[in-house]
Amino acid sequence: MVFYKRRRQSMLLRGLLRAAGGLDRIGLLEALARARRWLPRRSLVVLNYHRVLAAEPELDEGVVSATPQEFDDQMRLIARVGTCISLSRLIRVLRGEAALPDNAIMVTFDDGYADNFTAALPALLRHGVRATFFIATGFIETGRLPWWDRASYVIKRAQVSRLELSYPVRLSLPLTSAADRRRARRTILRVIKQVQGTDLERFLDRLQAAAGVSIDESALARGLFMTWDQIAQIRDTGMDIGAHTHTHRVLQTLPEQEARRELSLSAQILTQRLGIVPRAIAYPVGFPLSPTSSLRRLLQEAGYEVGFTFMPGFICPPPWGPPVDRFNLPRLSVDRSASHAGSRFKLALMAPPCLL
Repeated sequence: MVFYKRRRQSMLLRGLLRAAGGLDRIGLLEALARARRWLPRRSLVVLNYHRVLAAEPELDEGVVSATPQEFDDQMRLIARVGTCISLSRLIRVLRGEAALPDNAIMVTFDDGYADNFTAALPALLRHGVRATFFIATGFIETGRLPWWDRASYVIKRAQVSRLELSYPVRLSLPLTSAADRRRARRTILRVIKQVQGTDLERFLDRLQAAAGVSIDESALARGLFMTWDQIAQIRDTGMDIGAHTHTHRVLQTLPEQEARRELSLSAQILTQRLGIVPRAIAYPVGFPLSPTSSLRRLLQEAGYEVGFTFMPGFICPPPWGPPVDRFNLPRLSVDRSASHAGSRFKLALMAPPCLL
């Protein structure tokens, strides 16, 4: 019954997006989104981006959220239809110390890629849109590749027709076509995201050996992420900075001591480098926390007040909605590769419940 319900919801969403695509082609969807100015709602839509890039990267194309032109168009629309709020305003709302403005929107970025500074920041400033940047501190000026980029690079350049792995799970993945390689990439990333207690360096080293690929990590990482000076410049424009752990490990897959280090070290480095105490964190990969998760205690110990997931949804605090779980805040991912991506973005601004 649950499977049937989810399948029915998925079919309804696909039908809705097809219809929205038709409205978008004739310009009606954007007009409806703009109408939110005169039909206000008291809920917050939190949008999430990763990279803003024109060309397909040699690393992981799955984290490209928009081209620079698409992003500029999206920020222009946000400035017209919504009221962007700061991280501190959100925290005050969740404490019951402030109210949401009409049509509240937050724009967030994860990871800290260099194109956030070179491509996204100019558009944000041009349209007067405030954003929050969640930084994975272990990739800033360290010469290290994030695990998803490293794994994607290996799969794209594998010299074998079949990838055989025995750690941390046994895998046999064909690589004879582009579709095979895309499926293999998804499988490898799923292992990293979900398998408990994986020695990540051991796994990635074995992946490279099995694929017959060598990597000059420092060369590939050069210029991939922002510098500390660029992040400081972003802070100085009035943008918000939050944490995204240190090495972007999925917190639920780590022993408690390692999870504590990921949370506390990222906060310490941001404080030392930028003179700020991060009050918010975006969870790598964005799995929600269970009500009894020990991560809630670790987050509070590290000084965080709110945590963002990748659960789809919107925030409608009391008195307009039920109490909000401040460590399970939802976000809508802006995904350029998704079907009807442009229509989905406008639909999120117009009527976010339609996408749930």
